[in-house]
Amino acid sequence: MFETAFGIPAHPLLVHVPVVFVPLLILVTLAYGLLPRWRSRLDWAVVALAVATPIGCYVTRASGLAFRSRLIRHKSVSDQDLAKINAHQSFGTMTLLLSCALGLVALALVAVTVLRARRSGTAGNGFGPVVLVLVVLAFVASAVTGYYVFKTGDSGAHIVWQGR
Repeated sequence: MFETAFGIPAHPLLVHVPVVFVPLLILVTLAYGLLPRWRSRLDWAVVALAVATPIGCYVTRASGLAFRSRLIRHKSVSDQDLAKINAHQSFGTMTLLLSCALGLVALALVAVTVLRARRSGTAGNGFGPVVLVLVVLAFVASAVTGYYVFKTGDSGAHIVWQGR
């Protein structure tokens, strides 16, 4: 299902989804958490990216697994390259899991600030203890997810472009 698109392997096309969406999710989540005055303008973007990013990472990973299977099936990959692909696959799996975690933290942050604003009758500005904990979690999840999306892309690029 995820093996080809337009007659070519889908994975080289789909890798752009996490490369774009993960950094966007990181940016809007951190801006939402750190800039209370912007929350009412960013909440829709945080929610949309918190849902779309893990889905995009899943589809990209699934296409990578299909691409790997195709290379093995056609015997067009060396054992050395397969080891590199397996490492790349591990980074991709971590990127998927971490994007899910970041998405959940982002959704929790929006939910808590919206509920807090409704209870207090304000615009949701400021930091309560729960919001502060979620902002710290968002920082940690953003840093780790950003690292893994970079490692995934870097390892994939080295597989394709090393020595060319």
